Amino acid sequence: MNSSDKKIKISTANPLKHRGFVMFTSTEKKERASHVSNTYIFETDGNCYIIDTSCGGKRKRELKKFLGNKKNYTILCTHYHNDHIANNWFIAKRGTGIIYHKNAASKIPYLRTNSTGQILKMYRDLDKEGFLTRLGFFSKKSARFLSGSSFASRFIMPPLLFIIAYNISFKNTGIMLPARKKIKYLDPAEKKIIKLNETTLSGWIIDKNLYAFETPGHTDCHIIYYKADDKTLFCGDALNFLNPNDIQFGNIEETFSSIDFIMELVINEKIETLASGHYHPIEGNDNAVKYIKDIKEKHEHVYSIIRSELQKCGINLSFSEIFDMAGNLEDPVIKKLKRISFPVSTLVFLDVFVYKLITEIKKELMNSDTMENKLKCGEAENMNLNP
Repeated sequence: MNSSDKKIKISTANPLKHRGFVMFTSTEKKERASHVSNTYIFETDGNCYIIDTSCGGKRKRELKKFLGNKKNYTILCTHYHNDHIANNWFIAKRGTGIIYHKNAASKIPYLRTNSTGQILKMYRDLDKEGFLTRLGFFSKKSARFLSGSSFASRFIMPPLLFIIAYNISFKNTGIMLPARKKIKYLDPAEKKIIKLNETTLSGWIIDKNLYAFETPGHTDCHIIYYKADDKTLFCGDALNFLNPNDIQFGNIEETFSSIDFIMELVINEKIETLASGHYHPIEGNDNAVKYIKDIKEKHEHVYSIIRSELQKCGINLSFSEIFDMAGNLEDPVIKKLKRISFPVSTLVFLDVFVYKLITEIKKELMNSDTMENKLKCGEAENMNLNP
C-alpha cells in the first residue's frame, strides 16, 4: 500500500548506515512517512538478511547494486502488503529463502489482486457514494448516480474499480511475481519458547541471535524480527498510526495487543533501536518507549472518542452517517486523520478504522445478547428443575 503524498522527498542517497544495519528509504525527513516501505539489510552469525524488499524499480535497482555478487541471503517479510514484498522475486536468487507468516500463504498467489481486493471490499462494506467520492476519481454527482443505480452499482462499478485499483497498483509497484518455490511459512503451531535476557516469549528462532514474533493487527500475518546481538527490533507496520488500514485482515483489538507486546519487549530487553516500516529508526531505549507510548495514546484517544460518540448516537445508523459523525468531531487528531486519510495517504484509513470499530461493537452486542439468552434459558431450566 503506497502513499501518494507528492510532498515526500524521494531523492535519498541509499543505503543509509545505522548501528548494525543499513536502510533503504524514500524520504530524508525523519518525521515523515516513507513513500514506500523501508528495506533493512544486516548480517548476524555470518548470515545475511533482508527485511522487506519493498516495491518499485528504484528500490529494486538500489538493492541489486548493493548486493552485487552476493549469493547467500534470506528475505524476511513482515507482512503481505505489496509495498513491502513486491520486489521479492527480483531480489531472490537461486538459493535465497523467503520467510512469511503462515497466514500469508493464501495471499501470496494473488499479489496484484491483494490491492484490488482491498478496494472492492471497501466499496462493498463502506457506504458506496461516500467511498467513491473520497476515492477522488468521481464527482459527488457521479458518485451519487453510480451508487444509486442498482445496475451500475452491481455490474459496472466492481469491474471498473478493479481496473482502477489494478492500474494504480501496477504504477506504484511495477511487475510482481510471487516466487512461491522459495517461500517458508512460519507456523504458529511450531513456535518455540524463547528465553531472552529478561523475557521468555513464544516465537520462532530464525538464527542464533535473530527471532520472529507474531504481531497481528495491521494484518493477520504480521511479524516483527528481533536482532538480539545489538538490541534492534524491526517492527514493520505494527506501530503505524492509524492501525488497522487493512479492511480484509486488520483487527483493532489485535493492534492494541501487539502494541502492548512490543512495549513489553522493548522495556524488558532494553531495546536500543526501533526500526519501523515507513519511518526512520528511533534510537535509544527511552526514545523508543516514548514513541510507542505516544502511538498507543493516540490509538486509544481515537478509539475512545469515536466509540463514545457511537454510544451516544446509536450503532444502527448508516455507515455514512457514522463516518460523517466521526469526521466532524471537534478534535485535532481526528481532523488531521481526515485530511491525510485514504486515498491521499494509503498509510491512514480513517473509514476502515471506523468500520472495524462498528464491527467490533456489534460483535460485543451480539455476544452480550447471546449470553443474556443463555442466562435466561438457564434460569428457565432451573425453574423447571426446582418448581
